[in-house]
Amino acid sequence: MILAADAAWAAWQVFFPLALLAAALARAMIVVRIMDQPTSRKAHARPTPTCGGIGVLAACLAAPLLLPALRHGIAPSLLVAAALLGLVALADDFRPLGVAAKFLAQLAASLLVVALGLRLGPASWGLAGLALTIFFLVFITNAFNFMDGLDGLAGGTGLMAATLLAAFAPAGSPAQAGAWALAAGLAGFLPFNLPRARIFLGDVGSQPVGFLLAALGVAAAQGAAGLAGEPGKMAWLMPMLLSGLLLDVGLTLARRAVAGARLTEPHREHFYQLAQRAGFSPVAVAAAHWGFSCWGGICWLLLDTSAAAAVPLLLAAPLLAWTVLVRARTVRAGIASS
Repeated sequence: MILAADAAWAAWQVFFPLALLAAALARAMIVVRIMDQPTSRKAHARPTPTCGGIGVLAACLAAPLLLPALRHGIAPSLLVAAALLGLVALADDFRPLGVAAKFLAQLAASLLVVALGLRLGPASWGLAGLALTIFFLVFITNAFNFMDGLDGLAGGTGLMAATLLAAFAPAGSPAQAGAWALAAGLAGFLPFNLPRARIFLGDVGSQPVGFLLAALGVAAAQGAAGLAGEPGKMAWLMPMLLSGLLLDVGLTLARRAVAGARLTEPHREHFYQLAQRAGFSPVAVAAAHWGFSCWGGICWLLLDTSAAAAVPLLLAAPLLAWTVLVRARTVRAGIASS
């Protein structure tokens, strides 16, 4: 009990300063007032400060001062890549750079960490493994960025995913330390974003957070591979933790593709936006996605039990129920969903 108490106190001594740093910078950015103006495709109805994600990113970059595990291995390159991506995203928050520029920045950040050793799957996969890793990093970065449009949705889901990753990652690994740092930064930011947003993450927050979640998930799988010979179930952890976000993005892209719409155009057809327009409060939508993340973690724990065969169905059940419920409400309210 004494050792457990000492460990908890040591963790709190790291978590609290990083959360406080993120909160202080988020509060400062409210005063700076870089405004996100409401448009027909956005959920908020009044100008709201943005770039609160500067605090989250700063907490992650300061974390090596308190967490020695982030000073070696793949961790420094992950933080450098996230910082460079954040700089480009910050410029985009000031003046939109366009889809191509943002994609190139995401691709460059992914190539950097892959070139320095981050990869999904064993080395025998060769170029296919490298391509899969780059695709995963870019896709999760964009998915998280797409979902940063409702109070507490992206920030809260990211907090749940980072906390669970920290709990399940190999003990003492850079992936675990990075996940704790990211969780601390999001915990400091979230009170300013919920229940009514006083500030948004902005691209400077949502893109690096999505990138770090994806990269730390891959790093955790690599760490597990180093201990057990293969990534095993650890490679499934982050996709399962972000299953709600991935479902939303997948449904949105599928509907727009069927409708013949340009997939890169800004729009107001995300499934979470349909849920809000159909009468669900922002808090209810955000809470549903937090629940999906926690449920994903529970299902992940079952992968090496006798219930493993039922995990896909267990994971999908609440996602399907949510999809049907939102769809029913949109039909009843006469809201177009495509």
